[in-house]
Amino acid sequence: MKILRKTLHIGGMSCVNCEHRIRYVLKTAPGIQDATVSYNTGLAHVTYDTDTISLKQIREIIEKNGYTTLPETGTSDYDMKKNLCLTGCSCFYMPFYSISAFSTCWLQGSWQIQKWAMACCL
Repeated sequence: MKILRKTLHIGGMSCVNCEHRIRYVLKTAPGIQDATVSYNTGLAHVTYDTDTISLKQIREIIEKNGYTTLPETGTSDYDMKKNLCLTGCSCFYMPFYSISAFSTCWLQGSWQIQKWAMACCL
């Protein structure tokens, strides 16, 4: 008996009822010891016995109920969007910050540029 805990990215959930439905079908499947599903993050955390059920079978259960299981990428869509904003913001904002910090005497409008750059990243 080998117990594993996996996180699956689930696509196609449109409301909290989808979350409840997926959790129900997972918890009632033989070999699954625990399942938590979050509509907000699009993730399902499944604890299962590998002797009874495989990860492929778990994915099939989810897909038979009208949802998709997304490939494992290591990061969620939320993390990728957050990192993109932080990277894009720093790449865009830093040149304006540097210009305004070192040349405030001849660039009077730099504060407006800084406010605009910060607003784009929020």
